[in-house]
Amino acid sequence: MTTTDSLFSYAPSVVKSILLDSLLPQVEQLFESAQAGASERVLESGVWKVLLQFGRLLLTALFAMQARRATEQEIQARGLDGSQVSPRLDRDYLAKC
Repeated sequence: MTTTDSLFSYAPSVVKSILLDSLLPQVEQLFESAQAGASERVLESGVWKVLLQFGRLLLTALFAMQARRATEQEIQARGLDGSQVSPRLDRDYLAKC
């Protein structure tokens, strides 16, 4: 999974499940490396890679939740409903080649 994958439209429980599912294979690989005799340096490097990737994905999901909440509050404050607005997403700004 990358941060360009759209988690914004999923329920928080689904996002949590996707995030955890992305983490488990990497943790399993680290355990296999340890059992196979990988050096401490290799294991430490592997752990940091997993933590940084997971942290990036987790922050992306959390910031998306905050953005969604702020957008919903703004729509409500303006007295609008969902049919009256069309939020622009990242894909609306990407060049179409």
